[in-house]
Amino acid sequence: MNNTDFESKVSIEYKIMNKGIDKSEFGLHNSYEILFIINGSNIILFNDRYQELKVGDIVLFSPNESHKLIGNSQYELIFLKFSNSYLKKYYTEQVEHELLSVFKSRIVHADTNHFNKLCKMVNILSNDYSNKNDMVFINIADILIYLSKINKPLPKNNPVSKQPINKNLSDIINYISENYSYNISTDDISTNCKISKSWIYRLFKNYLETTPMRFLNNIRILHACDILLTTNATITEVAMRCGFASTSYFENIFKQVTCQTPSMFRKSKK
Repeated sequence: MNNTDFESKVSIEYKIMNKGIDKSEFGLHNSYEILFIINGSNIILFNDRYQELKVGDIVLFSPNESHKLIGNSQYELIFLKFSNSYLKKYYTEQVEHELLSVFKSRIVHADTNHFNKLCKMVNILSNDYSNKNDMVFINIADILIYLSKINKPLPKNNPVSKQPINKNLSDIINYISENYSYNISTDDISTNCKISKSWIYRLFKNYLETTPMRFLNNIRILHACDILLTTNATITEVAMRCGFASTSYFENIFKQVTCQTPSMFRKSKK
């Protein structure tokens, strides 16, 4: 396997993120991703779920799972990504299935000893990756096996998905990400993306197990969290900036998603 091919199938990245929202695109990804929280705390929004994370949490993303991060303060993390085709090159279908079974869980909570062990394993992988050592597939398998061993997961509603990313769905998510601050509806999404409403609902149900409007409101709430954490904007100003027609509706949706009112959320993160 040449270096370009190797780098397209596997990547590992250390990041220091500042307080506030991750500015990268809220989209779908073909790869499996493992996120290690090594310092600080943050909030993650999956397709349909809000979750607070802390040091020692490991987050597992299957292909087609959209996600976005927001930091309560500066935080550090490691992203490990690998494609399904990379594992297929080295393992039988049965072994591959067993290795990937841990992705049926979204989050693994590791105690200090287990997390330190995982960080050492990731460091070994990182060194092999930097040296373009194609034995990285063994490092990845070791990490997946260890995660399965210590796994005490939170429930995950949707199974591991190997469906290819749907271009129509990607277009819809891009449209929502760019226009969440406006008073848009499913009709607007249909018109601008040139996709029928019935097909939009079917795409969200089949791929993300949610509805278009619930997904839109989750995006709005994530941006609202960012504004609440990083500015002194009033609750009404936050609601308006995030596309909500009224403060009361914003507060209702915010509490549904986070189990807190906007004011409680802001005070709890100070």
